[in-house]
Amino acid sequence: MQSRGNPPRPSTRTRRRAIPALLIATALVLTAVIASPVDAGHRRSTPIRGAGEWIDVRLDIEDPTDGARYVVRGRTGSGKTKIRLQVAGIEGQRGRTFGVHVHVGPCVEGDGAAAGPHFNITGGDVVSPETEIWLGVEIDRRGRGRSRSRVEFEINADIAKSIVIHEQPTAPDGAAGARLACLPLQFG
Repeated sequence: MQSRGNPPRPSTRTRRRAIPALLIATALVLTAVIASPVDAGHRRSTPIRGAGEWIDVRLDIEDPTDGARYVVRGRTGSGKTKIRLQVAGIEGQRGRTFGVHVHVGPCVEGDGAAAGPHFNITGGDVVSPETEIWLGVEIDRRGRGRSRSRVEFEINADIAKSIVIHEQPTAPDGAAGARLACLPLQFG
């Protein structure tokens, strides 16, 4: 006989059927959590890429970037952006450093101004390698150069459209001289 305050106990047979159902439900929940693209607030990163010949934005003069090639690879997500740049075909410039920055506008042949200003996470209030993406590249004896940048912010196709190579190395205030060439950024 049951006492009034206690609920009835399920039979042994009912409990045996409930255990496999509970295990299946637990496995389904764990599978959904593991397969989810959002994991504890972290988003998957988006690839950044580009390759080919620089787009000449100074058609009025011959410069060392004419005919040069590039490869850019990177990722952005989880509050960070990493970009690697490789250049080749910049002949006769051994030891020269070019300022290279991510810009907000597109590449337009013959129009360096179309690339707009540098992308700056502060809107331009603070200019530094922590608020912008600077990829200054020094050219070796074979006409090649490499550079990397890692910053603590994300960029995407809505706010970063191009990388511009400038005539001079980047100064502490972000200035790097005339724009020589441009490469479009691709996301995804």
